[in-house]
Amino acid sequence: MKYSLRTFIALFSILMSPYFMSCENLIFIDAAQLYIISFETNGGSEIEAHRTDIIEKVPVTTKEDAEFLGWYTASDFSSDKISFPYKLKEDTTLYAKWVQKYQVLFESNGGSVIASYKASIIKDEPITLKNENIFMGWYTTPDFSGAAISFPYTLTEPTVFYAKWSQIFTIQFETNGGTAVSDICATSIPECPESSKKGYVLSGWYLDENLTTPVSFPYKLTKNTTLYAKWLESPNTKYTVEHYQQDTNLRSYSLIESETFEGKTNSMSNAKARDYSGFHPQDFPQSKIEADGSSIVKIYYERNKYTVHFNANGGAGTMNNQIFYYGVAQNLNKNSFSLTNYSFIGWSLSETSSEKYTDCESVLNLSSQNEAIIDLYAQWFAGSIVTASTIKDLDLSNLSVDHTIKVIGSISNGTISELSSKIAAANYMISLDLSETNGLVDIVANAFSGRRKLATIVFPSSLRTIGTQAFYNCSSLSSAVFSDTNSTWICTHTSGTSTCTISVENPTLNATYLQSNYTGKVTCYYSWSKK
Repeated sequence: MKYSLRTFIALFSILMSPYFMSCENLIFIDAAQLYIISFETNGGSEIEAHRTDIIEKVPVTTKEDAEFLGWYTASDFSSDKISFPYKLKEDTTLYAKWVQKYQVLFESNGGSVIASYKASIIKDEPITLKNENIFMGWYTTPDFSGAAISFPYTLTEPTVFYAKWSQIFTIQFETNGGTAVSDICATSIPECPESSKKGYVLSGWYLDENLTTPVSFPYKLTKNTTLYAKWLESPNTKYTVEHYQQDTNLRSYSLIESETFEGKTNSMSNAKARDYSGFHPQDFPQSKIEADGSSIVKIYYERNKYTVHFNANGGAGTMNNQIFYYGVAQNLNKNSFSLTNYSFIGWSLSETSSEKYTDCESVLNLSSQNEAIIDLYAQWFAGSIVTASTIKDLDLSNLSVDHTIKVIGSISNGTISELSSKIAAANYMISLDLSETNGLVDIVANAFSGRRKLATIVFPSSLRTIGTQAFYNCSSLSSAVFSDTNSTWICTHTSGTSTCTISVENPTLNATYLQSNYTGKVTCYYSWSKK
């Protein structure tokens, strides 16, 4: 133990001697890992080489008119730029990289002054201002030839930059009724300014009020300027056409349809009447097409008028024509024609038409054509048409031919009694038609007894029974017809003390079944009932 301590003290004394501590002491250098660092400043201020294990800060060197870019381990700067602190692993040489600075001058051409300086690169565009001018860029030629400088800009020689300016002018716009365009201050107008005017299309801008000198865009300004708008009428300006039809009162009109069309502003409209059945248009004026689209053309349509002419169709007398209007219901005039031994039963559109209009009937739209003439022909019934209330006016005593009586409406046995009395006075043969009556259920006994002028009879469907001797001694009765064709009638026949029945399905009866005749002193009785 004592020996080891003496050995350590001896060794420490050797290491701490001036020789051993010298930078040339290889044993010490190797033990402390110190390396030589050399500097190639490439024209910059010199830096002495020395031994160290780490370079804490960027070594400083300077070079006139040059900008230091960093230290590299490769002489061609192909290595990465060194970052500090930098730890050495061997003897090393560092190479300084420089970029040359050049004098740069600025000719602002009336703009605010920019001081000259030396630099290798100009990163941002230098700013200069000049009243009433727009800065157009920096150029390297006084005549501004070539392209404007883009920044950042790397200098390769002393350089003068020239500022290019474009003077600002005020432009005003006279829109001549169009929407306003604000004044602008600029050196040029890149595109056509927009303005609108209802009913018009912008044709262009002009330098004079008379609109003789057009402007093309983009337009370079050389002075303060006023531009004038030129407008052309729009071909697509809207206008309205309204259609009014005459009301049924023939005085007022109602709007039934509205249409929108387009035409050229300030020209005349091209409205056309429409076809409406039963109507015709009145003359109407066209309208000037206003720019704001407010123009309205109103077309009025009158109801077509037609005339009804009444034709007596063999009868006698006169009737005035009657005026009708399409869509307006109106009663036909009361018939004033007459035909001897005939009854008026209505009007038809032809002499023999089965379709009839009754006397004074309300009719609508006999025609849709304007100024048409419609003939209505009187329709006649060969005989008399009576009701229970008009039988009293019937005169059959002065006939010139055989006559038919058609009874209509509600009747009763009282009506039958009146008819029987009228037939008793007839001077010609009578046919009696009860088919269009109602309410008659039975014909009582002896109702037409002795009426030798009764030739035929048609019974109503309401009839249920025919009493005995109802047609006693009607010697001229040749035909009897039941209106109800689906019924079966049963005849009860009594002759003296014997009685028999006969069923008849045929609606036309042999008239002798209805008659009661004498055979010697025996009276035959017939009565009928509906099964």
